[in-house]
Amino acid sequence: MLLAPVLVLVGLSFLPIGTGQSQVSGPAGVIVIGLTGTFIPGFQSISFNVLEVKLNPSTDPNVSQSDPNWTAIPIAPGVGLNDTSVANPFTQLSNLFNSNSGFGSGFSGFSGFGNTNPGSGGTGPSELQVDINQIQSVPQIFNSYLVPANTYHQIELVLDGSNAGTVVPTCLASPLEGCIASQISMVNPSQFLQTSGSVSVPLNGLTTLVININPITAGVQSIPAPPAFSGSLYKFSPSITLPPSAHNFLGMINGYAFGAAKVAAELAGTGQVVETTTTGGGQYQLPLPASKDGTLYDLVASGPGFAYAFAHNVLVKRSLVKKVQLNAVGAGQIALTGKVTDACSGTPLQGATIEILAPAPGAKADCTTLPTPSPCVVLAAANTDDTGTYPMPASNFVLQAFNSIPNGSYTMKVSDAGYDTVASHLSVSGGAECSAGTGGICNFALGRSQIEGLVTISPPVPGPKSLNVLVTAEDHGTHHIENVAMATVPPGSTAAPFTMYAPESGSVFSVDMYAAVSDYFGGVPEKSSGHTIGVLSAIPLASRCGTAAIHPILSMECVGHGAVIGSTTTFDDGTSIVLSKDGVQLMSTTPGAAGSALAGQFSLCAPADPAPYELQRFEAFPPAAEPSPAAAPTAVLMTTPLQIAPPCASSICNAPSGRCLVCVNKQGVVVP
Repeated sequence: MLLAPVLVLVGLSFLPIGTGQSQVSGPAGVIVIGLTGTFIPGFQSISFNVLEVKLNPSTDPNVSQSDPNWTAIPIAPGVGLNDTSVANPFTQLSNLFNSNSGFGSGFSGFSGFGNTNPGSGGTGPSELQVDINQIQSVPQIFNSYLVPANTYHQIELVLDGSNAGTVVPTCLASPLEGCIASQISMVNPSQFLQTSGSVSVPLNGLTTLVININPITAGVQSIPAPPAFSGSLYKFSPSITLPPSAHNFLGMINGYAFGAAKVAAELAGTGQVVETTTTGGGQYQLPLPASKDGTLYDLVASGPGFAYAFAHNVLVKRSLVKKVQLNAVGAGQIALTGKVTDACSGTPLQGATIEILAPAPGAKADCTTLPTPSPCVVLAAANTDDTGTYPMPASNFVLQAFNSIPNGSYTMKVSDAGYDTVASHLSVSGGAECSAGTGGICNFALGRSQIEGLVTISPPVPGPKSLNVLVTAEDHGTHHIENVAMATVPPGSTAAPFTMYAPESGSVFSVDMYAAVSDYFGGVPEKSSGHTIGVLSAIPLASRCGTAAIHPILSMECVGHGAVIGSTTTFDDGTSIVLSKDGVQLMSTTPGAAGSALAGQFSLCAPADPAPYELQRFEAFPPAAEPSPAAAPTAVLMTTPLQIAPPCASSICNAPSGRCLVCVNKQGVVVP
């Protein structure tokens, strides 16, 4: 649903500088590159694995790849990774099964699971997996980079030559299984998607370039035909185009930031960093993605020997320049460090998030209130290391290192998956004092409770492989995820236990829980489950260090895939369509962008549950904020899958009948 937050560092003597390690000698300028895309019908998702963008001043569209005048622009550090200060972006089950960073010690039984990562992927160490559906309304910043000042006429997007991308089709008319992830095979086998244009990078200046990714090329391919068998390669003919102007998607903020070494732009009220820039001569510029009606940002300027200067709810509109002054006053600074531990066991918590917040200028919000009021701006963020100590060494993923916190009064917010969130008054004046810290200093012990439960599967796991079941707990009636746990059901069995940490009852009274099976198709684990999703609502939590009195049992049975395809007439860049079961929110998607061929249309893959789901339109303002219901829910009953007698190529799960299940679309659903 959200653009993946990006940290982009830029600057010249008085303008932004590139993130990369380019060795540019001679006249140079900065180019800011954004990616957008055109979605096509028949698919749940279409993703391409991008390696780099290349520019060449040649006017020859057939210029050789070995030409020495190509300038390569790599992926910006941190692109596609969720900022660690974001508690819970709205997460689909498919993302939960593909997470790849640490969730903290509160997550039982599956080290390596963590902050969900919908934006990144691919097979290489420096690849960006671009989901066309996610970037069709608001572009994603790819990188800003220092390049030779020149006019470039050839622009290339370079894909992974061995794994161009992945598609997930909705259910198909032919007897093939939909909702299965398939690798993309190129009709044109070249990994270089090239187009001609004219992009001028001025000396000591800044220019913007937005590249539109088209999954198919007009005149070469219509909608890709299904492969010969389920899970086989899908053939695509992707191409790129340049919109008439990058300003159709980007706006600009600039101004003076006296005393600042850098200025960061966050999606307003979220702490999610979209771009940062270094400053010189007290000036800064930030080209920023903007939705059709504009996007709200928070700005934070910081520098050695100065206080923070920040602004809240700055509206950025496409093609327009907004001037914001962020001049700071001199202030003493300290290096702030501390430790975060489990209040029950005393063990250190790795990966806990620490944020320093303050109310926006002119606002009277109490930032120690939970949930955090929207006028509170995140000024700095850090994480704990494997000893529970913060901050970790400075990196591009941290808004502001904790070694230079200016004197002043702030709120310090400490959180970790499965634990209570603590919001403490922080006073900095030659030293630091935290009102909720242990002993008044800025060490924190986070409370938690524990949930012990059971997952059951019907029929028994056929083998030879075990089945993993992901169990998620979210605050009752919301999509705010508190923690997850993994249970493994062995072959021949129908059940497995799980244990999960959760906040104590004094912090969060109850949670909703859901469980989804990671099924195999053709021996490969799939994102979409063929088992029903087990749900339980309003499970009471225990007191600090206790175990919940109710031991939940989440049951799932093999029903096969389903897909719902529909539309909504009321939508904008903050709209999402949420699928729920028994009042528990499970997954969401965004409708097609206004002006596109799929405007207002959406699709979702979900198990073909014999009980109805609910679809509901949610709205978020700004688009990155917490979504809220905007209309009454609509009941939807998935179409029962076809049952095909064996032998068949494969099946998403072992149906009790012994027959193979092939999903069928539920079409024409209208969500108000």
